[in-house]
Amino acid sequence: MQTKTWQDIWESKRLDSNMNLQNADTNEVLQELLRCNGFDSKTGSFSIETYRNFIADIFQKAKLGQCDSMYEVGCGAGAFLYAMNMQKAENNQTAINSINTSTDSTGGANAVSM
Repeated sequence: MQTKTWQDIWESKRLDSNMNLQNADTNEVLQELLRCNGFDSKTGSFSIETYRNFIADIFQKAKLGQCDSMYEVGCGAGAFLYAMNMQKAENNQTAINSINTSTDSTGGANAVSM
């Protein structure tokens, strides 16, 4: 058995060339990025739901709702940053959906509350 270095293992990880990232579901893209990061082994894998919950928890605890930009520093395929972007989009959509618009009694003014 030949011993592999971390570099041999890292260089063997590539995006699936059959995957069309432009048309793929966001969870499929995230799964592929996690696979490229090495989270596809028996001891180092987890479900998309578990990872998304982990990201949502970090997002909430770090109070990133008003964050305009974010940088990921480290090695990897970008799964963490991609999932954070998904969370930001999800939070923005939730905020948009929760806007209550009402018309005052005169019918002339709108009040928006978030």
